[in-house]
Amino acid sequence: MKIGITSRTVAIDYKNQLKDLMGLLESTELHFIRCIKPNSLQKPLIIDEALVLAQLKCNSVLEGIHIARKGYPGRIPYTEFVKRYNLLVEDKKLLEQQPNPKSKAQVILETIQFQETTQYKLGTTKVFLKASQEALIEELREKQISKIIGAIQAASLDAYERVAYKKLQGRLISIKLIQRNFRAYMRLKNWSWWSLINLSKPYLAEFSSEKQQQQLKEELEKLKKALEDEQNNKKKLETEKQTVEQQKKKLMEELDEQCNRINALNNNMNQLENEIRDRKNEIERLHSDNDSKDSDITRNTQTIAGLNANIKKLEDAIKELKNEVETRDRTIKVNQLDEESRKRQGVENKNRSLQQDLDNASSKINELDSTVHDHDQTNS
Repeated sequence: MKIGITSRTVAIDYKNQLKDLMGLLESTELHFIRCIKPNSLQKPLIIDEALVLAQLKCNSVLEGIHIARKGYPGRIPYTEFVKRYNLLVEDKKLLEQQPNPKSKAQVILETIQFQETTQYKLGTTKVFLKASQEALIEELREKQISKIIGAIQAASLDAYERVAYKKLQGRLISIKLIQRNFRAYMRLKNWSWWSLINLSKPYLAEFSSEKQQQQLKEELEKLKKALEDEQNNKKKLETEKQTVEQQKKKLMEELDEQCNRINALNNNMNQLENEIRDRKNEIERLHSDNDSKDSDITRNTQTIAGLNANIKKLEDAIKELKNEVETRDRTIKVNQLDEESRKRQGVENKNRSLQQDLDNASSKINELDSTVHDHDQTNS
């Protein structure tokens, strides 16, 4: 799926600024500030206890404190808790044996003899402390720090006093040695053999002076060479030091640039990750819509197939009905023709019978007429 590069618009700038603002707000902590009026006289250093208490009740501060004291207002992540209060545990091996920060925090709380549910509660990522329990742990930490500082001071004073004692002991030994040598000198000062030895020492040194001078010259040459080598090495080291410092400055500048680039890249990565998340959410939503549409399509295809089957059945039924209608029409037409022929025959028969009846009636009328005429003639 290719994502097209959209042009930067005012809406995108506004959206990015809103994301930055929301991230800044999420990284901060909420702090509520309530202003309390100390008195109604508008004068300093006067506190009306009833007025202040009424304001605290109206602002629901006391209820909030009461609720907070019933709950667990102190909430510290495990890593910060272990980092801050691990000095309360004297057996560090016990802490090192624990696999995760949660168990380390539990060991710390057990060593200071805190009771669960009454003083603390362990969550998934944080330690939940009752009111004033965090201050109690801080007091224990300050006491432990004071103990550690006292031990460090005692150790440092012990080391200092030991060094001073060793210096004093060395001074005493040197003083005793000087005193012993001075006493020996005072005993030998007036001894004739000692004076003779002192007078013969220069003559004894003349025999070995030439060799000593050669040795001293050789040593001086060696020392000169060593000094020259040291000076050369020193110069080389200074030049190398300067080059290293320059390289260090360059590396620090490059490191700062890289850090800035990394920060910029991290920001871009965060923005891209957010965009990718949004796109993934959109893709998932589209996939879900597509799945729902596919399910709807399958349902519709199934219903269409059912409807087509029903339509075919209805068409077949219609064809059958048409055939039946045609056959019935045919039969009806034949029956109508038969009935019409029958009716015609019946009508003809009726006409014939009526004609016969008319003829009979006419004949009777004629007979009556003739009888009437005969009766009239007789009467006349």
